Amino acid sequence: MELDKCSLPNIREESGPKNYVFCKDGDVAFADASEDTNDVGKVVEFLNCKNRNIVCGLHTIHGRDKNNLTIKGFKGYAFSSKVFRHQIRRLSQGTKIYSISSKNFKDISIGIPSKEEQYKIATLLRLLDERTATQNKIIEDLRLLKSTISNLLLRNPNWKKYKIKDIGELGRGRVISTTEIKSQQTPKYPVYSSQTSNNGIMGYLDTYAFEGEYLTWTTDGANAGTVFYRKGKFNCTNVCGTIKVNDQHNPYFVSQCLQLVTRKYVSTDLANPKLMNNTMASIEITLPDKETQEFISDLLWCIDEKYSLENELVSRHMDVKKYLLSNLFA
Repeated sequence: MELDKCSLPNIREESGPKNYVFCKDGDVAFADASEDTNDVGKVVEFLNCKNRNIVCGLHTIHGRDKNNLTIKGFKGYAFSSKVFRHQIRRLSQGTKIYSISSKNFKDISIGIPSKEEQYKIATLLRLLDERTATQNKIIEDLRLLKSTISNLLLRNPNWKKYKIKDIGELGRGRVISTTEIKSQQTPKYPVYSSQTSNNGIMGYLDTYAFEGEYLTWTTDGANAGTVFYRKGKFNCTNVCGTIKVNDQHNPYFVSQCLQLVTRKYVSTDLANPKLMNNTMASIEITLPDKETQEFISDLLWCIDEKYSLENELVSRHMDVKKYLLSNLFA
């Protein structure tokens, strides 16, 4: 953590802890508790403190290399390595909340290379982190670009109003269990569910129920109202609604217009938010002629493709870092 590039919360002097040690460059802080064993013991290394009065907060363990065995910037990666994390998970205790204490660290060991080797490892991983941060900035800029363009181009009061039921046929998926997915022999057709991560893919089946261009939306749960454009052969679970847009309109364009308005039609007064087929059928959107739809769709599709490409690059960078953290410190 480069402290000159981030802001930290402040406390009043009278509210400060009675016993504390100010952090120095190269110090580390471990999370001593978490609801997940993957997060307990997570570490940050402090860099560029520049004589600021920084203390570790509650539920952290402050660490310092008193024997000068490591260089600044190395420990954060070493303590994020697979070999270290495995030992932390093994020693963490609890049921709903997992925790570690400073005493646990006497039972943990990792290999420490020469300082020259530490410098090379830390530099490689730092450059990879910087590249990933740049990549995430590109992705955020693309997201904002598409949002701005969509709001400018897709909200035209002069376009003709249509109800969804007048421009497409609505349907729904079927119940697909994880047991069914696991029993497949040669699964290659995606199963779309109510989730929004991983493009909504829950798994794959040997067969498919839908083919062509469709819109799907999440009917139930926290993501109710989320709209996707689908193309190809696929399946849907029972918490996915489907729309087969007629030939007079561009399905991708309709999906972009629809996802701007669906959230306000979600029933949130229920324990489980819903956007059912009857409500979706009555939603009104404005659409231009098909030629204009296709022109705007080409522009937005290019942004989507670029967005997907940049996300794939981030995933690859993260995979490379995971591999390095698993092997450089073994």
